[in-house]
Amino acid sequence: MASFGDLNRVNTNVQSLDSQLSLNRVNRDLADSRMRMSTGLKINKAEDNAAGYSIAT
Repeated sequence: MASFGDLNRVNTNVQSLDSQLSLNRVNRDLADSRMRMSTGLKINKAEDNAAGYSIAT
C-alpha cells in the first residue's frame, strides 16, 4: 500500500509556471507594440482611449 501514497501528491514546477506567465505578458505587450507601429495610429482599438476612439469614428 505504501507505493500508492505518491498518487495523492501533486507536483508543480512553480518556477516554470512563473516563467510562462512572464513570457505571456511580454508576448502580449510585444503584439500591442507591433500593432501600434504597423498602423501608425495612436488609437487602434477602443480600449486604448475610449473617448478618443468615439470622437475619431
